[in-house]
Amino acid sequence: MLFITAFSIYAYGYAAIAGQLILKPLPWLIAAAALSAIWLVLRRKRRSHWGHEPFTFADDGDTTVQVTNFAPE
Repeated sequence: MLFITAFSIYAYGYAAIAGQLILKPLPWLIAAAALSAIWLVLRRKRRSHWGHEPFTFADDGDTTVQVTNFAPE
């Protein structure tokens, strides 16, 4: 029942978006272009920093077992 309800909401929402896209494509195209430009800028910024710092793990060397007492014994 949950799957049918979720799918119905998804299908109705997608149909509403598709209907608006057919009626008024210019705002959707502008939004898609803006989101694509933002994604491209952020991707280039992220990839420009690759390889500058080595990938390391922080290891404090503590090998003791810490008991939390979450489960009753």
